Amino acid sequence: MLLLSMQLYFKGATLPIRKSFYLAAFLTATVSILTFAEPAGAQVFTRDPQAGGFGGGQAGGQAGGQRGMPDPSKIMRLDRDGDGALSLEEVPERMRERFDMIDGDGAGLIKEAELQSFFDRIKQLREQGGGQGGFGQGGGFGKRPGNVTPQSAPAPNGSESDAGATAKPYVPSFFSRFSTEQYEGSVKDIDYTDGVAPDDERRKLDIYPTTHANGAAPVMVMIHGGGWQIGRKDTNDLLKNKVPYFDREGWVFTSINYRLVPNATPAEQAHDVATALVWLRDHIAEHGGDPAQIHIMGHSAGAHLAALTAIDPQYLHAVGADTGLIRSVTLLDGAGYNLLEHQPTNFIIRKMYNDAFGEELEARIPVSPIHQIKAGASIPPFLITYVERTRSPEASEELATALREAGFSAETYQAPEGYDHGSINGDFGATDDPVSKRVMEFLNQAKSS
Repeated sequence: MLLLSMQLYFKGATLPIRKSFYLAAFLTATVSILTFAEPAGAQVFTRDPQAGGFGGGQAGGQAGGQRGMPDPSKIMRLDRDGDGALSLEEVPERMRERFDMIDGDGAGLIKEAELQSFFDRIKQLREQGGGQGGFGQGGGFGKRPGNVTPQSAPAPNGSESDAGATAKPYVPSFFSRFSTEQYEGSVKDIDYTDGVAPDDERRKLDIYPTTHANGAAPVMVMIHGGGWQIGRKDTNDLLKNKVPYFDREGWVFTSINYRLVPNATPAEQAHDVATALVWLRDHIAEHGGDPAQIHIMGHSAGAHLAALTAIDPQYLHAVGADTGLIRSVTLLDGAGYNLLEHQPTNFIIRKMYNDAFGEELEARIPVSPIHQIKAGASIPPFLITYVERTRSPEASEELATALREAGFSAETYQAPEGYDHGSINGDFGATDDPVSKRVMEFLNQAKSS
């Protein structure tokens, strides 16, 4: 009915206008299909709680998997330059928040096969999710080993939760920008500039206290990715598994925003990270955290910023601290550790790097983490994780080697076959996820050293 009305309304419009409008309508319809996973016990993607509709309800799992999925070939009509793939500039603004998740090979372009893979995984989640709570015991997200299942979450809004509670899977949303969960005790949008920029949403952080610590809890600080140009602290892929995982392990989890290119340089982004860390040092005890146990983790571009802030002391020095503030560093599938040697051959990725760092290679040295390593400095232990994709393994191993040769502790870990640039982040903390298990081994060792 809606499309019929649109056809009548635009009957007199030119063909390009009508085509553009229909494409916009298609993408808008997609939003209604691929919204977000509701809290445990809710009817997810459900029209009729008995018959299912989009999925969920008593019989909705199979029905949800069989209907309502977008056609990737139609989305590919956004390919304006005709190269057979979608660049960051070609996708709608809201889709950009999910770009890294869909771009399975991390090449900076979304191909039709990657869209199809993304939708196939959502369909699989729907088919697994019938019965109570829609996705109920569904199987998380990402190209990963089949035995990885969602982690049970700490109950939002004060309800009870334990290890046997219904799992709350990480259900990706193609267009949803941020998590809607309201975890008990969480504090959102804290100005970490202490009044310098109180209205700047890009310089705020969120805190998720733990209910499973004896005494002051260690603190994990998450630095999001997004090619230095997009991303935020509260997306589903960042929080859905990590918040319950770190809560259950007895850690306070925090997530920070930072200013984005072109409104800030990577050096200014690192300054934002350092400013947030100092705020946490001074205030985290008020939220049950131990200011002497601050650990940082970054994904993709966030991994570059985590490495830079931990290696180059100037950023923490500028805000009255030093790198001793950071107890450990975990990097999730970054590649921008050596900005001189690892030059992207893909035009889109190269443009992303040029937009962030400029085209003059020598000018990149001050923000190239590997070039800031100095023997005798105070650099915390690193765990550098990566997946099998272009540049990431070589860049990760090279950074680890440089750190070790300068006398610092650095370990590497390659995620198992089947993990990609998105799932190493989105699946972190899911039950049986080997990446988070390896990271927690590293963190437990780092916090006791």
